[in-house]
Amino acid sequence: MHPRDAEGFEWDENNESELWGHRIRPWEVEEVFWNRPVWAPNKKGRSGDYLMVGKTNGGRSLTIPVKPNSATMQLRPITGWESSPADLSKYGKGERR
Repeated sequence: MHPRDAEGFEWDENNESELWGHRIRPWEVEEVFWNRPVWAPNKKGRSGDYLMVGKTNGGRSLTIPVKPNSATMQLRPITGWESSPADLSKYGKGERR
């Protein structure tokens, strides 16, 4: 399953607290998803299968590694960070949903 086809998110205390450690709220991750992010395969050996790079409704640029679950059609956000200029440059012309 490509992550753009997800129908929802897998949230629990572990991934929510990991994101909060980077000052990212679950609703911000969901906003990035609905705001047509760029999708990129994540490097082998890194957390998550794909990187979701995009903006929140407030204009905050975030990079979120996610793992799609084909059985449930859900995305599991693994961690996240403020998109660096390198992230934005590298993925700025990537595939949009």
